[in-house]
Amino acid sequence: MIKVTKNATFWYGTVQILFPLLILFAVSVTAFPDDRQSGRVIPTVVSGILNKIARVDGNTTGWMMKLDHEQVVFGMPVLELDIDAGNAAIESFSDRHVKIKGELVLRTGTERGQYPVILVDVIQ
Repeated sequence: MIKVTKNATFWYGTVQILFPLLILFAVSVTAFPDDRQSGRVIPTVVSGILNKIARVDGNTTGWMMKLDHEQVVFGMPVLELDIDAGNAAIESFSDRHVKIKGELVLRTGTERGQYPVILVDVIQ
């Protein structure tokens, strides 16, 4: 008969909690590779109105562009593009008509599935 001590029970419970968290962390790190390394990059120039994306509670979650006209990107017709400006300061361009030169990439989200994003090189 094996005697289970309090210490063994503690470690068993800790492993039951930490192991799934470790797996989730490992999957999340590998699930989002660098877009430019994925091989699905399209250099492009787009123009439209730059806006902040607002959540229901009023906080902002990022940037998007309402395009001047519909474009087909990765086989999907789009009127809006998410913007990834990196560390660029684009706040001064908010709610203005802009022209963005960059690279279109396809990202995958839990709620939205696959969606196009433009990685900004130049904004004017």
